[in-house]
Amino acid sequence: MKKSMILLAIVLLAVGAAYGQAPVNMDKGDFSLAAGVNFGWDYGVGGSVEYMFARVDIADELPITFGLAARVGVGFFTDTNYTVAGLTSAHMSLGFIQGLPLWLTKFDLYYGLGLGFGAGTDFGVGIASGGGIAYYLEHNIAIYTSGIYVRYFDNSGGGSGFGSIGLIFKL
Repeated sequence: MKKSMILLAIVLLAVGAAYGQAPVNMDKGDFSLAAGVNFGWDYGVGGSVEYMFARVDIADELPITFGLAARVGVGFFTDTNYTVAGLTSAHMSLGFIQGLPLWLTKFDLYYGLGLGFGAGTDFGVGIASGGGIAYYLEHNIAIYTSGIYVRYFDNSGGGSGFGSIGLIFKL
């Protein structure tokens, strides 16, 4: 199993070195800021920053970009609650599919995994995960909806998180 994982990593790196020409919405070197309105566990505001550090083109057809992101949400409705997470993220645009209408190629799907904490009525530290979808109106502006959840390490079964909708700005 270990040898298979090493072989898979080598193949992915070799394919990534080819750096195909499939279009992507978030590419290596991109930096973005996002701001939005939160809903779900609590209503409030949130935002994120993200830097894309790598791109791998699987079989020269499927581009996936990887980044580092920090997400924060503040809820105000029932009590003041905070959720903060640091994530590694993976983005996939639909532009690699030949023959798609142009409007469909503007979608960007993403998922992240990392560590986070929540504070407010409870405090905890744990595994953070989240994902979402963005639609690029222009090359550097997108609308998005996403969700993030931090599952605390303690045995209480607690966690914190938020869903959000807002705008992404690529700088």
